[in-house]
Amino acid sequence: MQAALDALKTGDSVKLTTSIATLDTQINQSRTQVSQIDIQISSSQAPLADLQTKLAKANEDFVFLRTQKTDVENNLRLAYQRGNDANNRVAIAKQNLDAVVKRFQDESKTVSDATLNLERARAE
Repeated sequence: MQAALDALKTGDSVKLTTSIATLDTQINQSRTQVSQIDIQISSSQAPLADLQTKLAKANEDFVFLRTQKTDVENNLRLAYQRGNDANNRVAIAKQNLDAVVKRFQDESKTVSDATLNLERARAE
């Protein structure tokens, strides 16, 4: 740059013209590089937006699955509770049935004994 200024002072316009042409070329090359960088940035934004969309969808699916998991766990817990309640009712019913069977057997023995005693009394 200093050489260009010195050439301007001395009146050497050929060097000045050459320097201007060189600077113009460098400016054009820089503009081309900037344009290429802009193109690369623009082309990289589209996949980024697509990835952001996919990530948002994945997050929505994840939230849905977490909700489903909670619902399934609640349903499973309720099913276990109902099953335990049913088992308890079956155990109580079995106890009641065993008591009824024992009473029936006791009553049947009493009836058999009474019948046997009646037959003995008739035989006498």
